[in-house]
Amino acid sequence: MLKNHIKLILYVVVTIFVGIVLFLLKDYMSPSNELEGIASGNGRIETTQVNITAKYGGRVMNVYVQEGDMVEKGQLLTKLDTKELKAQLMVALAGVEQAKQSKKYVEAIVLQKESNFKQKEKNYLRSKSLFESKSISLFNFEQDETAFQVSSAGLEAAKAQVTSYEAAIHAAQAQVETIEVQIEERNLYAPVSGRVLYRLVEEGEMIASGGKALVVLDLIDTYMTIFLPTSQ
Repeated sequence: MLKNHIKLILYVVVTIFVGIVLFLLKDYMSPSNELEGIASGNGRIETTQVNITAKYGGRVMNVYVQEGDMVEKGQLLTKLDTKELKAQLMVALAGVEQAKQSKKYVEAIVLQKESNFKQKEKNYLRSKSLFESKSISLFNFEQDETAFQVSSAGLEAAKAQVTSYEAAIHAAQAQVETIEVQIEERNLYAPVSGRVLYRLVEEGEMIASGGKALVVLDLIDTYMTIFLPTSQ
């Protein structure tokens, strides 16, 4: 009797266990209505790489970051040698100053010639009036007329020199600005905020025009490419 009772209990326990397993398998094998319309697939996360390149070639003087460092947009990363450019800048600045001094000198000559011109103009007008009234000879009138014309031509020539030196000043200033831009472009800044992935140059090395100095990951521009089955 006891033996039959134990068999009955074991049978009930096994039956309950099998029922639970079947119930769980049914839920596992049946697709969930909550995922209806949602596709799944494999993919990988990628981040845009930004190359920090040199516009001009030269010797690397300083590299301020290491691989793995976080950088901010506009941060100075690398500096190239600018000694030769700075020497050219000094020459260009001297050229600007020289052109300015030459212009001042010619402007002083213009003032002198304007004073002389006014005097010659008065003499010419007076001689013309006297000649028309037959108070002086043609010879005297022609002398004053020639002196007036020579003075006028000399004044115009001096004014033309002033204009020429003004153009020379502008040209020299443009050269100065060009060299200053070239000096500034020897500094390589971070165009985006991110993390330094590769440091490709070391201090003292030469880098060619267009050569890469660093590679920065733009962490803001991060994306994932997902591959789905054709049916989905």
